[in-house]
Amino acid sequence: MNDMMRLFYFFFLISTSVFAQTKGMMALSSASSTERRIALVIGNKNYERKDAILQNPINDADDMAKTLDGLGFDVLKYTDLSFTGFKRAIDEFGEKLPNYDVALFYFSGHGVQFNGENYLVPIDARLQTLSDSEDDCIRLGRIMGKMKAADVKSSLVFLDACRNNPFPKSDGTRGTTRSGLIIPNNPAGSVVVFATEEGSTADDNRQERNGLFTSELLRYLPVPNLSLSDIILNTRQGVYERSGKNQLPSDYNKMLGSFYFVKEDKQSIEKEYQTFFQLGIEEVGKNNRPQAISSFQKAQDLGNKYGIRNSSSIQWYNTILTKANRYYQYEEYGTALEWLKVAQSINDTNEVRNKINDCQTKL
Repeated sequence: MNDMMRLFYFFFLISTSVFAQTKGMMALSSASSTERRIALVIGNKNYERKDAILQNPINDADDMAKTLDGLGFDVLKYTDLSFTGFKRAIDEFGEKLPNYDVALFYFSGHGVQFNGENYLVPIDARLQTLSDSEDDCIRLGRIMGKMKAADVKSSLVFLDACRNNPFPKSDGTRGTTRSGLIIPNNPAGSVVVFATEEGSTADDNRQERNGLFTSELLRYLPVPNLSLSDIILNTRQGVYERSGKNQLPSDYNKMLGSFYFVKEDKQSIEKEYQTFFQLGIEEVGKNNRPQAISSFQKAQDLGNKYGIRNSSSIQWYNTILTKANRYYQYEEYGTALEWLKVAQSINDTNEVRNKINDCQTKL
């Protein structure tokens, strides 16, 4: 038995011993908790008033629904709702709420305020005067009331509905309005997030797929172990910078505890990483290079994402690199290339990339 085989046999004995202790302990991280989650997602783009048509709300609704579905929400998604359709969607949402712990409402479209109330605008609203809001639009309080009545543990509302709109700012007879939306009177256990400050307007971001606020929100919702407060903060900072400091999202937070869209147990992730790494070592002992690469690569991906390292990874990298170099010296470039790829799956360095390129040119 040559020196190289003795070294591999030694490591194989160690690895199988460790693997025997860790096998069966793998605990996959979960993208969603045991909470029952539901979301109502609405995007209104094609308003009957031609001067009210928007660019991105349907894209916003599609992308938000897809993201929330991946985060464990049962999603009700609707686009271009009339007044009747809007009410029907809210009623359907309200009927389902008692079966859930977390409720989320997202709306992309036009919103107005009148007499201290926020209203969401259906596509068939005409709004000759702002007092028509009471009859032609959907009161935000109606949705919040459904959540409160169902005694949902956590209620989340995100409104990309502060766009500058063509509807009247005043009817000249009663009530006063300003641009944008007004501070909501949301109940305990809830948070309401506006795309911009109270009384201000938001950018529809017509040059891109999503509204500015929604694009930043979508960026942070799936990030593991990021609290709701941090998601809102990061979204606010992103929007503020991208808008040239003209748009500042605001939140009205009455949550009674911390909330995470994705909560992952770091200890379980570390066990998962170690298990994949040990599987890679076992496959090296079997001379099964493709499976070794697959297992090591999974460990490397987790390590890069969560900052995890195996104390013996450098030693294994150097050992396999030495083996690859030996085959290279014997001009067995195909086998050398395979072992170099194993080393790369442990530690993707410039050194191993250069050697892989060199091998490929000789084949």
